Formats: sequence, C-alpha cells, structure tokens
Amino acid sequence: MAQKSLVDAQYRYNLAKDTYFRYKKSFVDGAISPQEMQMKETDFKSAEAQYKVAKANLQRATEMQNYEYIKAPFDGVVTKYNLDTGANIVAGGSSTSTMLFEVSQIDKLRSRIDIPQSYIDRIKLNQKISFFVPETPEKTYVGTLSKLSKSFDNLKRTMKAEITVDNKDLGLFAGQYVKTVIPLKIKIKCFLLKTHHLLQVKTVQGF
Repeated sequence: MAQKSLVDAQYRYNLAKDTYFRYKKSFVDGAISPQEMQMKETDFKSAEAQYKVAKANLQRATEMQNYEYIKAPFDGVVTKYNLDTGANIVAGGSSTSTMLFEVSQIDKLRSRIDIPQSYIDRIKLNQKISFFVPETPEKTYVGTLSKLSKSFDNLKRTMKAEITVDNKDLGLFAGQYVKTVIPLKIKIKCFLLKTHHLLQVKTVQGF
C-alpha cells in the first residue's frame, strides 16, 4: 500500500512540476495571468509535499516490516515456545508482556557440579573430566573443568565448579541430567614392613 501511494504521489508530483515550469516560462512571455501562475505554483508545492509524505510513509513501513523478523546474536536452537500462531502479543516492557520464545546455544554446553572440600586440592583447572547420561551409560562424554567458584557452601562444604563440553553433534540437551566422573589422585597413608619383621603364628591361642 505504501509503495503504491508513493508511485501515485510521484506521478502527481512530476506532472505538477512539469506544468509549473511550463506555465512559468509562459508567464515570463506574458501569456499567463498572475492568478493562473499562482494556482500552478500552489499545485506544485502541494504535490511536492504529498510526495515527501509518501516517501516518509514508505520508509516507516519498511522499518516496521523489519520487526517481522527476529535475529538472534548467535546460532542456536529454539528450546521454548510461549506463544502460538494468532496469539495477541503485548509490547515489551509491559507488566503483562510474555517472552515469545527461548533460544539456546547448545553446540557448547556447561555442566555445574559440587565438589566436596576434601577433594578440592586434588583437582585443577583445565583438567579433563568425563561424564555420561544415565539413560545411555555406555556413551561417555569428555569435558574440561573451566571454572571454580573459589568459595565453599557453608552448609554442604562444597565448591561450585563448571565443566565445558563441545556438543557439535547436538547429542546433549540443555537441562539434561548427567553423572560426572572426576579422576582424583588419592594419597593413601601407609607404611612398609619387611617380611622378617613379621611374626608368623599358627593358632589364635599362640597369638
């Protein structure tokens, strides 16, 4: 509609413009009265104003049409729909406004775990950690320990840690429950004895 209005306004503008300059030349030669000249000048200015308005309306309509498409700042997957086709959408910022949908970037996922205080000195950043989904325990995924909160929970005495894993094949899903296996270097306190330091007994009474 805006495009058609602009075409019509441009045609009327070009016609009024040509007529105005033709009458202006005739007015100089004395063939046109001042009243006629003034009338054609008024028509020309009116057509020019309508043409500018039509151009502005088309630009505004084009800008509004751009809102028909929502572009995410990253590649991802739509993981949540909150509205159906034909539903009434309230402008953003209103107390009754609803999020249209949720987009998640799942080609790289993060898993958060709690590490007990007694184990925290046996792990380090960037170490490899394996985990699996309980429904498919035969398939193991490997991630990297990327973050430590550096603070312990007062009640559980655990520290929050974050594992980053590549998910380019999209085999994992956001919000999925997994079980983590963290390799620890356990230090066992023990002592060694030579065999001749041991006393061999044959019966319980003898011991």
